[in-house]
Amino acid sequence: MNTSKIKAYAPRARQEFIQAVSERANVFGIFDDQNIEPLEISGDVALIGGRAFSKEEGELREKLVCRVRREGFSQLMEACAYTWFNRFVAIRYMELHDFLGHGFRVVSNPGGSDIPEILENAADLEFDGLKKEKVIELRLAGDRDNELYRLLIVAQCNALHKAMPFLFDRIDSETRLLLPDSLLHSNSPIRRLVNDIDEDSWQEVEIIGWIYQFYISEKKDQVIGKVVRSEDIPAATQLFTPNWIVKYMVQNTLGRMWLATYPDSDLKDKMEYYIEPAEQKPEVQAELDRITPNELNPEDITFLDPACGSGHILIEAYAIFKEIYLERGYRTRDIPKLILEKNIFGLDICDRAAQLACFAVLMKAREDDRRILGRGDLKLNVMAIQESDESDVKDIEIFFGDDEDVREGLKAIVDLFNDAKTFGSLLAIPENLVGKKEIFETAIEKNIEELFRIGNADRLKSLLLQTEILERKYDCVITNPPYMGGKGMNPNLRTFTKKHFPASKSDLFAIFVERNPSCGWRYTASAADFKKIPGSPIAYWVGGKLLEIFSDNKCMQDFAKATGGMTTGNTSQYLRRWNEVNYCNIGQNLISREMAVESGLKWFPYNKGGTFRKWYGNHEYVVNWLNDGEDIINSGKSFPRSKNYYFKESISWSDVTSSHNSFRYYPNGFIFDVSAPSAFFNNKNCLYISLSLLNNKFSKLATKLINPTLHFNTGEFAILPYPELLPDKIIINLVKQAVNISQNDWNNNETSWEFLTIPLLQSNQKQQTLKKLFTIIRKNWNNAVLEMQRLEQENNRIFIEAYGLEEELTPEVPLKEITLTCNPHYRYGGNKSEEELETLLQTDTIKELISYAIGCMMGRYSLDHPGLIYAHSGNIDFDPSKYKTFPADDDGIIPIMDQEWFPDDATKRFLEFLKAAWTPETLEENLKFVADSLKPKTNESPVDTIRRYISTGFFKDHLRTYKKRPIYWLFSSGKQKAFQCLVYLHRYKESTLSRMRSAYVTPLQGHLTARIEFLQNEKDSAKTASARRKVQKTIERIRKKQAELRQFDDELRHYADMKISLDLDDGVKVNYGKFGSLLAESKAVTGKKK
Repeated sequence: MNTSKIKAYAPRARQEFIQAVSERANVFGIFDDQNIEPLEISGDVALIGGRAFSKEEGELREKLVCRVRREGFSQLMEACAYTWFNRFVAIRYMELHDFLGHGFRVVSNPGGSDIPEILENAADLEFDGLKKEKVIELRLAGDRDNELYRLLIVAQCNALHKAMPFLFDRIDSETRLLLPDSLLHSNSPIRRLVNDIDEDSWQEVEIIGWIYQFYISEKKDQVIGKVVRSEDIPAATQLFTPNWIVKYMVQNTLGRMWLATYPDSDLKDKMEYYIEPAEQKPEVQAELDRITPNELNPEDITFLDPACGSGHILIEAYAIFKEIYLERGYRTRDIPKLILEKNIFGLDICDRAAQLACFAVLMKAREDDRRILGRGDLKLNVMAIQESDESDVKDIEIFFGDDEDVREGLKAIVDLFNDAKTFGSLLAIPENLVGKKEIFETAIEKNIEELFRIGNADRLKSLLLQTEILERKYDCVITNPPYMGGKGMNPNLRTFTKKHFPASKSDLFAIFVERNPSCGWRYTASAADFKKIPGSPIAYWVGGKLLEIFSDNKCMQDFAKATGGMTTGNTSQYLRRWNEVNYCNIGQNLISREMAVESGLKWFPYNKGGTFRKWYGNHEYVVNWLNDGEDIINSGKSFPRSKNYYFKESISWSDVTSSHNSFRYYPNGFIFDVSAPSAFFNNKNCLYISLSLLNNKFSKLATKLINPTLHFNTGEFAILPYPELLPDKIIINLVKQAVNISQNDWNNNETSWEFLTIPLLQSNQKQQTLKKLFTIIRKNWNNAVLEMQRLEQENNRIFIEAYGLEEELTPEVPLKEITLTCNPHYRYGGNKSEEELETLLQTDTIKELISYAIGCMMGRYSLDHPGLIYAHSGNIDFDPSKYKTFPADDDGIIPIMDQEWFPDDATKRFLEFLKAAWTPETLEENLKFVADSLKPKTNESPVDTIRRYISTGFFKDHLRTYKKRPIYWLFSSGKQKAFQCLVYLHRYKESTLSRMRSAYVTPLQGHLTARIEFLQNEKDSAKTASARRKVQKTIERIRKKQAELRQFDDELRHYADMKISLDLDDGVKVNYGKFGSLLAESKAVTGKKK
């Protein structure tokens, strides 16, 4: 939907329609409040200012005059302008959706002509009261199209009256006189309605709300900031609510109400903004279960928007009700009428908004029931609140004087609604009037003819309907309330709010909240309590015990210095993932800047925050701090804050988080980023006690109290309460255990610089099978997870008991918040079953085994020594003697092919690795376990499964593990995968590409040629056509690979001749881009197309 075009059109349309209806009023001698020409009726002719009109027109003109004297000329012209505007908007929407019945467009032409389609087909129309002879006469005249079109518009409006009386008046309505002239003119208001708003924008009924908002925008600008008159309150307060907000509100109220009773309902999957209810304490859940009904009848659910505007919220409610009815088995055609009459209710003080709201919900119903517009018995419960009139009291005395209860009741209603356009749905129905509607209606029906004669019947009926809507209790009350401060309120409204809503009188939105005190999720709190929390956040749900912790304890700033870290000014230049650079040039475990300078090293561990992980971890980056940051500081773009705290141990966290904060211990040796605020302590015991607090449930709550945004910075940290009542020794021991478990878990992954070996090799039980070893380590991991859960729950329990928070918090920690990589609930998340989680964990463990094996092939790791063996640069100082049990590859090039062409083929070498790491006797069983973990295909051998993973899946996982900064680079000939190999970044040298050609690509071309010759002979000797076809397909496949390989060889020779060297300090992104299309996934790594 192009709202910019609507925004440009609608305010201009308002001015044009006001001018157009005013000009029509002038035609009938009505110029302003005081300048009204006299009317003289003679027979069937009405004379106005010397001009002759029909008697009928004269009578309608007198009705207009009465309204001018009652409402004022300007206000009446405004009202009639928006009425005709709304009618044309409605007709435009209906014609584009083919809802008009006769099948012709009324204000446009599908062929693009400026002549409306209805005018071209006027002779074929059959409207009640439209005389065909008159139509033909005007059509044949040739110069009376404007007159004919005017006749057709009136007939169309009359035809729509039965279905939409709220928008289209009866035939005898005075508004007919003010239908603008010259509707066929190229500059007429309806021409611009057609031309200025794209047809595509009319697809959703939501356009009605946007048109309305922009239509009144100019009026809003005129009245905003001033004392607002009653008639201008809608313009000053109404704002169209964006679609996602509407969906969020309705889905989490009406939708949630249904799901509370029917939790397995499919409705949940159809609500994109629905939020699952939070996990509750057992006693709270028990109370929720008690008050939740066991079943719901859709026809009994009621939904009110007390400030409905153009009906946007009601439209979304309709959509949810429709799904509910369908779920309960109702027929589609029966649903719209039920929703409109039984479920949705809406009120507004603005007549034009209510017109559009009624139209919008009716159009939603028309989408589902094509006959609904033809039903005259439809009763909508959406309306504009109407004011009573002084004459109403006199009429009540006359017609109901004999029945005191009816007389006094109706007078009370009239008195209540005397200023209804000002107070709207803030009005409350007195108890003595509740439930009296039928009594009053019966009394009115007895006098209906006389009341119609004097024009009061409809008004009294409207007063009764709005009384009924206001007195009802609703299951869901949802609105985007009007926003108006006390300065904008007129005297009447200000007096009313002071009397009835003294606590919220300062703004209409707050008054609307107070109007519905029994609504759920409503809290009443003292503002004085908020001051007990630093920053005085509006934490209305906080209990007294929590407030006492803030008011009775010292703050973190009394024990620690929290500060933000460095802004490098250019992360791509100064930051690297640690595995990208020469490991020998990384300075670790240093405790001061002076030691860093003395080391002469360039790269140092860098704390950049990272993902949600508690206690320890997220050690992923290094920063160029050579010569105390010489390059960074001299760049002029950096901001190296808090340098005196570099390399000191700390507690740190991520500045931005999507859920809640996690705090980690960082040992000596780190520089820290601005996105990783850190706190430094003079006393290590204080550090441990603070980490205990920060990773418990109180901190989770307190951080959101102080700053409920996605950020948590050093200012908020400083004002957290410091827990002085905790048992120091117990807490310190607990934190040390938690940090130790988390550290071991972090270091079990090869992306840790303290990685020693994979867990499958840590037990030193070479005789065991992989399956048994996995069972053992899985049990160990589970024990670690449960122990961490016990520690965290004990940490919570100690704090809760020390501060008496048993009524506020529970110690339980869900498994998904135990932030260990070996915990599948945290690692994979989502709503996966236990079986799915276990399968994922086993698969990833085997993939990590394969990755470690390839690392041993490359010489990065060794079965003879723990940890990193070679991560230097250019193969310099590579020592083959360190790899006796399983020799490393001699050139750091490992082919990964779909079949075995070379002795150092990755799959072949993996089998050798399994025999070396365990025993030849367990090889077959281990191969089967590995293959089973990798989701083998039907009838696929274990070796084939492993080969398929290594040749097609390994590098994708490697990219993911190393966050698009791979250390094993995949050289690939292309789509056919004729040749693929991995090259170890740290062992690459200028001669590597030449070695790749001579040792692999050139020999492979010979292998492929020989293979084709062999297959050709096999084809020639084949005895059946099907056998020959099968061999021929294989030949064609190899020929495609052969062609691809020749092209790859040409490009490889070109790059080999360049003798490309790498500077690891430039990082993987820069170095990977030096090889053009030789490397796979180049765009993913470099961010650039090949």
